[in-house]
Amino acid sequence: MKCSFVYPTPKAPPDKGAFPVGHVIDVRTATRFTRQNIIVLCQIGAAKPADAECAEAVKRTPAQLIDAQCSYGRVMKGIHPDDFKAFDEGQMVGYDKKGEPIPGPNVEEEELDIVENETEEEEYDDG
Repeated sequence: MKCSFVYPTPKAPPDKGAFPVGHVIDVRTATRFTRQNIIVLCQIGAAKPADAECAEAVKRTPAQLIDAQCSYGRVMKGIHPDDFKAFDEGQMVGYDKKGEPIPGPNVEEEELDIVENETEEEEYDDG
């Protein structure tokens, strides 16, 4: 049974780093993963089934797997529910250190101009 990661996923301690997107885990060769681990990784959206055996064991429809992957992506980035739509549409990719949205690839140019102007005003504020 195999699965592959759809997001960079942190490794469990004592290992450091993360599994890259597309990394395949095969339960027959992985020493730290059981069948149940692989099933759960797919069910929560961190990974997707990479063979028919896994797809059958996960017991989710393709639509349910996609929904879980979207949800997992939001959770990994700490996206607030009010921003789900903007995140899903690519208008934002996460938050900066101040908690402000980071513009995504699909943000409108007009919106970017407004954000840049606000940033410039804050930088030059003497008071």
